[in-house]
Amino acid sequence: MFRSGNLILFLLLLICSCKNEQKIQSEIANLPINLNIIRFDQEFAAAHAGKCRAYVVLYRETDDPAAIGNAEQSCANALTRDPNLDIVHGALGELYFRKGMYAEAEAALLEALRINPQSVAAMVELADTYRLQRRSAEALEMLRDAIGLQPGNWRVYAS
Repeated sequence: MFRSGNLILFLLLLICSCKNEQKIQSEIANLPINLNIIRFDQEFAAAHAGKCRAYVVLYRETDDPAAIGNAEQSCANALTRDPNLDIVHGALGELYFRKGMYAEAEAALLEALRINPQSVAAMVELADTYRLQRRSAEALEMLRDAIGLQPGNWRVYAS
């Protein structure tokens, strides 16, 4: 499903994220993010949402403003193809979060949870959003709900 360059980019981004590296090498950051599935099905909203998330991670790791523009375009593509898919709103919430647009992030993540009340990823991102807004009680409640659904999910505890 992935071209080898895309798989390598994904793995390197994952390694950098896990090691909490501040920057990744420019030759890694300059690899294009291109999900082959989009070539076969332009209407596959989840692939566009995944591409949006990949660009958000790239922005977080490189501070390259072009990554945000690409993430916005990918999220817009995903949203127009399927506005009723929770992962589309989750990706949009993550994009808004990284841009510091916390009210918009909250709204997108709440929409993701309205569509899929069991989305632990949306719960964790929403908890982070609440935490940065100094809404600790709401953040803690959201994390408790996430733990209740997936007690073995390490990302919940890392938040």
